[in-house]
This record gives sequence, C-alpha cells and structure tokens, in this order.
Amino acid sequence: MRIGVRRFFAAATLGSASIGALGVVAVPACSTGRENTAPQVLSIGAAIRVDASVQISFVLFDLEESPTDVAVEYAVDGGSFSAVTAIPIGGSGTRGLATRVFDYQSVPQGFPHRFLWAAQSETPAIGLDDPLVVRVTPSDGLTGAGLATGAFTLRSLGF
Repeated sequence: MRIGVRRFFAAATLGSASIGALGVVAVPACSTGRENTAPQVLSIGAAIRVDASVQISFVLFDLEESPTDVAVEYAVDGGSFSAVTAIPIGGSGTRGLATRVFDYQSVPQGFPHRFLWAAQSETPAIGLDDPLVVRVTPSDGLTGAGLATGAFTLRSLGF
C-alpha cells in the first residue's frame, strides 16, 4: 500500500501565549497521490447456478482505481458469516480486482466481476434447503461496506 502525506498546522492559545506547530501525518494514498477512500460494492446480483457452482455477480468501484481484494462470506439460516473456502477455478477471483471503468460519456462506472463458489463442497455441509446469503466486502487497505445477496437455497438454484 502507498502512503500519502498530509501537512497540517495546529494552533492553540494558552493564557496570553500562542503556540503553533506544523505537523505531518501519513494517510493511505492511491497511485495518483490522492488520499485513499474505501472501495465500494455498488451492486450484487442474485445467485445463479453455473455448472456445479454458484455464481455471484458484483460491481466494484473505487474513486482512485486501486486494485481491490474482496472477502466473500456466507451465512446459513440467518447465522453468522463464515469465509467461503470452496472456490473452483474460474470467475474473477478475490485479489487485485479492477474497480473502475468509464462509459462512453467519461462517467465513472464500477467494474463488473463474478465469483464462483463450489457451495456443495463447503464443510460443514450446506443442506439443499438451507437459506443462504452471500456477502462481498471490498478492501484496498481501507475496508468498504459489504453488500449481500438476497436469501436463496441450493435447491432453488437447481442443485
């Protein structure tokens, strides 16, 4: 991660004396040198079946265009979230993902990605009728808010 520098001047008055100080603080920065902002998951699609995997489509955006990692987690029947461990070959992966593209009018848009999950290979096993939610949380040194799918079951996807 790159580090940017922000200069500041702080002043205070103690009785009749004024005290001033020039300081420097390190802040996360992007390749353009601007202060880093947390990446965002702009949208997340409904889960669909692709061969023997569950596909989760999502759109990432980062103002500084920083490559972004994502944490993909699932929750069963309203329980706590657990990291996805059963990842088949294919999809966009979870590390160093692109975050920004421009449309034909030079308006910044997010970058679309898809994550493939071998849900039936998770341990402990997920039942065909267990209600599932998948959450994608972005991070480029700063962590953005996670966005989750609606609830679904493996049976509803045709497994």
